[in-house]
Amino acid sequence: MPIIEAVVNCGVSRAGVSLRYETLLQSDVLSIAASSGATDKMFECIRSVTWARAMIEFEEPEIGARYQAYENAEAGALMKAMAQEKFRKAGKLDRLPDYSAGLPLSEYLNALETFCGLKPGSAFEVMGPDSFTYKRDFLTIPVKPGAECLTDAVMASNLEEHGMRLGFIGNEAVEERKEE
Repeated sequence: MPIIEAVVNCGVSRAGVSLRYETLLQSDVLSIAASSGATDKMFECIRSVTWARAMIEFEEPEIGARYQAYENAEAGALMKAMAQEKFRKAGKLDRLPDYSAGLPLSEYLNALETFCGLKPGSAFEVMGPDSFTYKRDFLTIPVKPGAECLTDAVMASNLEEHGMRLGFIGNEAVEERKEE
């Protein structure tokens, strides 16, 4: 079924929906206008008919922010389930460290690094009381041993339940485009 028709079947007005291709994103972008009648109750349907087919943008910033929060929660839950399943199949899920309130974040990150066969303190650095990132020299191409395990361990962990977030600062690994 064409994507616009599928979204209209979710209850969105056809007059308020448009589709375009964004070369920079290499993706279709489905725009939903304020006049479309889209509501939060339609999010599940909209996501199910557009997932992996197009990016979604709402003309109204408020509903767009609510949809993004919904999408992030859904994607996060899926990524967590996939990572947990990977560890379960490998017989390692029961050994995945649990984070508990009051434990210094750096201690827990050291435990994740050890879980993935790395030296404690070799991959993560704490940015603040509730955020951390990969060390600049850890994220390399080719990918260092243990990097996939660490990413899966963070996804499978209970960190998010405690408000802890993995963040990224900048993108020095990608060369900036030079004007020709």
